[in-house]
Amino acid sequence: MPGLIEQQLGTGNQSVYTADTEAFDPTLRTVDAPTETVAGQLHSLLSSGNPYVERAKSGARDTANQRGLLNTSMAAGAGEAAAIDAALPIASADANVYGTASRENQGYTNTAGQFNAGAKNTASLQGSAAANTSLLSAQTAGQDVELQTLKGNQAKELADIEAKYKNTTQSSASATALFSQVSKNIADILNDPNTSAEQKQSAVDFQRNMLEMQLIIIGELANIDLVDLLDFSALPAVPVPTPPQGPIAEAVTRFKGGDDIGSD
Repeated sequence: MPGLIEQQLGTGNQSVYTADTEAFDPTLRTVDAPTETVAGQLHSLLSSGNPYVERAKSGARDTANQRGLLNTSMAAGAGEAAAIDAALPIASADANVYGTASRENQGYTNTAGQFNAGAKNTASLQGSAAANTSLLSAQTAGQDVELQTLKGNQAKELADIEAKYKNTTQSSASATALFSQVSKNIADILNDPNTSAEQKQSAVDFQRNMLEMQLIIIGELANIDLVDLLDFSALPAVPVPTPPQGPIAEAVTRFKGGDDIGSD
């Protein structure tokens, strides 16, 4: 997309678009001494043989000649002064014209630069926002489809396990409770908004494998023949003790017969 830079963020492989913004550098100017200063304009007028200035000098010479001072220093100074007096208003006006034109041109250039940079930045920001919105919508739609597919697969696999171990779950309260708990665990995993589809799949696989393994164990325990486990035929014979002899045996016999041992 023109004006946009695709940039990788984070450690994942998802891309987002950032705006290619443009900074504005104002146009600066310096004073053009020959044209924008009174001194520059005055020097130019006095040295150019300007007819207006020459006429002022001629008038000063005529005045000096009438006074008999044509070839004196006073006449020369008067001529120079007359030239300066005549050129000064022109030089001031010209310098102001050039200075005003330069300032206005600078202002127009900066205004146009600011507008162009602002317009480009606005377009880039809007373009990146639109691109990211489209990207997010596509990713969300893909995730929704993937999640729904995952949920459907897990529901089918749980149903297959329930059918496969139907006898166990029907005959064992423990198996029934285990199946219910694992089903709840899987539902919680699938509804967790903070995990990716890959993480959900891994966690669900673990729960499902654990369920099937424990159902197998419960089924095997339910089918054990306890009578066989209580068969003592293989145990070694226990020897019968020899009955006691002597006074102790006589006392035991009399006691069993109800005789009072202490009566004799």
